[in-house]
Amino acid sequence: MRPLLFTLALAAAVGCGPAARPATPAAGGPALDEAGGVRLLAVPRPTAGRVWLSVWLDAGSRDATPAQLAALSALAIAPEGVEARALADGVELARECPADALAECLAPIGRALATRRVTPARLTAALASLRAARRAVAPDPERRADALALGALLGASADPMGDPQGDDGIDAAAIEGFLAAHFGRDRALVVAVGDVRLEALRAAASRAFADVP
Repeated sequence: MRPLLFTLALAAAVGCGPAARPATPAAGGPALDEAGGVRLLAVPRPTAGRVWLSVWLDAGSRDATPAQLAALSALAIAPEGVEARALADGVELARECPADALAECLAPIGRALATRRVTPARLTAALASLRAARRAVAPDPERRADALALGALLGASADPMGDPQGDDGIDAAAIEGFLAAHFGRDRALVVAVGDVRLEALRAAASRAFADVP
């Protein structure tokens, strides 16, 4: 797993993510483990029975041609209730979950990662979501500045939203190829932040990702 992606995942786990994620460390530090070929990171926090789950894939816009192929792949497989986003070096599928329902929350993400066929309807919905996201950030000068800075540092493919002119060249076969090449267990990191025990996370992940290639 590339150091940049792991750093981003760990930063999200320790409080640099959305406000919904916990902010005060609990007793006990982060714990790393593995279950069924999937890396695990449990970060205990006092969150009264809630857990923020993030599944990171070590493949982002810099692995994709065109760059937005990574984001579209994540959007095409993300189940209902799961947030999907792409960065330059990784893809995240995330959701909030009751602490006693880790298996139920991870199961649909596991099925999503096992997906290798994309219907035209899913492709159309993914494109619509990507274009809506572009429209939402277009007026934001900070977003434009960030995109320019990333482009200067990492190259044009660092912008996960990509060039809209490349959208029409992406078909279901392109997404299926990206999924097959990059969305495997050996490239996944499951991060659980909140009222979580490593043993419970290990058991849930073992079941949820059993069918992921």
